[in-house]
Amino acid sequence: MEYFDFNRLVGVWQSHDGMSNQIEEWSKENDLQWIGKGYVNDGLDTTFIEFLTIQKQGDTFIFYTQVNNLYTGEKVPFAMSLQSKDRIEFSNPDYSFPKKIVYELKSDKELVIYMEGPKDGKLTRIPLRLIKQ
Repeated sequence: MEYFDFNRLVGVWQSHDGMSNQIEEWSKENDLQWIGKGYVNDGLDTTFIEFLTIQKQGDTFIFYTQVNNLYTGEKVPFAMSLQSKDRIEFSNPDYSFPKKIVYELKSDKELVIYMEGPKDGKLTRIPLRLIKQ
């Protein structure tokens, strides 16, 4: 079995969709934890921020996402459900949306992230393509 190397996420990843500038920044805290933040810049304003953590717990990895304030926002866990050399999936079947978060490295410079789950009565997938800066 090939394992996903979380160190490949370290750095600044950026997307320009023509309307907003989406960024994810990752750093390695130690051998068991990576810290990230995702945000959207609209001109000079930051319109959305999300605090991210990937942490090894026992034999698996947990992806935590926290929207709003780092100290008061709800920290939502997603457990690793699948991994390969270039792809890692995290799932939380009890969360409303998304139920799954996927990171797929297309190369060392291109990352596709998507969130997936039921929304408005149908399966919805929201993709995000990022380029390493």
